[in-house]
Amino acid sequence: MNARSCSDLVVLCALVGLWAGAPAVAQTTYRCSVDGRSVLSDKPCTTGPGTRLSGYGPIYRDPTPGRQGYTAPVVRAPDHLQYLSPACAELNDALRTAPSRGVGHAVQRDLQVEYQSKCGEDDRSARQQLAQDQSDQRAAQRGEREARATARALSQRERDQCHEMLRILHGKRQRAPELSAGEQADLQRFEANYNGRCKG
Repeated sequence: MNARSCSDLVVLCALVGLWAGAPAVAQTTYRCSVDGRSVLSDKPCTTGPGTRLSGYGPIYRDPTPGRQGYTAPVVRAPDHLQYLSPACAELNDALRTAPSRGVGHAVQRDLQVEYQSKCGEDDRSARQQLAQDQSDQRAAQRGEREARATARALSQRERDQCHEMLRILHGKRQRAPELSAGEQADLQRFEANYNGRCKG
């Protein structure tokens, strides 16, 4: 074997070694339509028409030891989600759940750009509406607490007044034999007033 043949053999072995250590090639990539916009995904399209592209590009493998099979947790839905339009709420969900569904970083960036472009104003309006509703709810709760406190104070004042009227009534009754006819009539009216107000 001459020197050129040996050199070619070395190069061939090196290429085989590089190929063996290269990241896996994707079997399938999907071109999906999201709100009229074409995006690439390594997952089947969940909404809208899609095109299957075979053998397109490499699949990213995280080389970090101990992370095989890692699935990102789903981020909790934001409180203002219910105030978004249906289209923006769906896009928000797609963006929020993308990491847990294994969507690639490039696709996530596309979703983020699309959300900011199409739903930025809707998102700000939804947050403002949520803040206003929360403020109104706090005001209503504060009003209810104040109303309950006022009712308790009024009830306590009425009980105190009834106790004072009963004290006066006892005193008048003890002096009933000494009272004049007019004072007797006053005592009867006072007692009727007490019964109607405090025993009703």
